[in-house]
Amino acid sequence: MLCRFKNAGIFTLGKHDGHPFSTDDFLQCIDDCGHLTTPSYTIIRNSPYFSTSVSQSLQRHVKINSGDTVKTINTLLFDLDGTLIDSNDIIIASYAHAYRTHLPDLVMPRETIIDNIGPTLETIFSRYAPDVAMVERLIASYRAHYTAHEATYHTLYPDVHIVLEQLKRDGYNLAIVTSKYRDAAMPSFTHYELDRYFDVFISLDDVTYSKPDKEPVLKALEQFDHVTGAIMIGDNPTDVQAGKNAGILAAGVGWSIKGAAALEAVGADVIFRDMNHLYHTLTLWNKEVTPEHEKET
Repeated sequence: MLCRFKNAGIFTLGKHDGHPFSTDDFLQCIDDCGHLTTPSYTIIRNSPYFSTSVSQSLQRHVKINSGDTVKTINTLLFDLDGTLIDSNDIIIASYAHAYRTHLPDLVMPRETIIDNIGPTLETIFSRYAPDVAMVERLIASYRAHYTAHEATYHTLYPDVHIVLEQLKRDGYNLAIVTSKYRDAAMPSFTHYELDRYFDVFISLDDVTYSKPDKEPVLKALEQFDHVTGAIMIGDNPTDVQAGKNAGILAAGVGWSIKGAAALEAVGADVIFRDMNHLYHTLTLWNKEVTPEHEKET
């Protein structure tokens, strides 16, 4: 059972077997989260995962706290690879190629490569290379292999275009915050025409410190004229940590190659099961935020 958004006064629940929650399931999650605000109530009330008895019990446990500062979320910051574009196979293959080429005696299981996905190439290769010159050679081999094979290895995750189109239509501020350099990120980004949705693109070229540092997130937020509330969305623990370090909400994606547990472990406020769940959750949240709350921003 997932119980998230608890630090923001909201949570969503989900069970992978698709069965409705029992009243005991619900009450246990209430105990875990402490209390519910009105947005929490609406999301659960409208969820197909809850039985009627849970919905009725819910009405007796909602607590409206006048001290809550519930804000409209109007700004979404997305990681790129592993979040919108499934490039995991080419990333793993490029790491393996670089290690085989320059560190042939290094034992590097696929699972270890997956664990290392997220930070910059410099950060990862520095863990295994004996000197800076070797780091540079590893990076060059990685990029050469990635560039040569990128087109045949990546694809969009389901419903990315549909949901981004909806979010754009609804007026959200949309930004990409990636730990890639711009020239490495742009080919797949423009190939799928994602550039038509995003007004802001923050890459490694734009910052001194990469995720999990807060700088890339704050840099993205600075580009927008009006931010009421924001959420960082990504597939990697560093995405979640960057959002948290910047003082905004942070979401993980359930399709992360590292698994939802790795994102929950670093404090993800919510795990989105898929892109449609993302849109549905944000829509319900914002629908329940009153004008009074918005005036407090």
